[in-house]
Formats: sequence, structure tokens, C-alpha cells
Amino acid sequence: MLYKIDWKDAADDEVVEAAISEWTSWGLETAEERGLLQDWLYMNYCDGSQDVYGLGTTEEDLQKMRDIRDKYDPQSIYKNLWKGGHKLPG
Repeated sequence: MLYKIDWKDAADDEVVEAAISEWTSWGLETAEERGLLQDWLYMNYCDGSQDVYGLGTTEEDLQKMRDIRDKYDPQSIYKNLWKGGHKLPG
């Protein structure tokens, strides 16, 4: 699912984020019940609470990605300057 939700008052963060979580859970459960749930997540449609690497990514693949990251960005400059997004775990 892809959705865009905006709100003005930071005091509403907790309520809105809980509603988003509930809506996402409902969507996943409904897709599973209907036999439509896929075993992967599209990274660009995920929010920070979702484990984009948990489905379909082996530990071996994660290690290869970490090795590449460490080879080309040994000082973690890119990682530290890039705000947001899904960072490699570990």
C-alpha cells in the first residue's frame, strides 16, 4: 500500500501514527486472508516501522551489502549525511 498522510499538530503524532499502524496491519491481514500477500516489501513504500530487509533478504546478502558499503564508504560519510531512508542493519 502507498498512502500519504499529513497533519499539522505534533501533539497528534502518537494518535496518527497508531492509526497508520492499525491501517497497515489491516491491509496486510486482509491481503493474507485473500491470498494476495507477497513475501517482500517495496522499500520505497515502507515506513520506518517496517523491516524492509526481513523478507527475502538472507544474512549472506546483507553481509555482501555491508561489505560493499564498508569498501566504498569506510568513514560512513554517506550514511551519516543521508537523512531518512532505510539503512542497512548492523
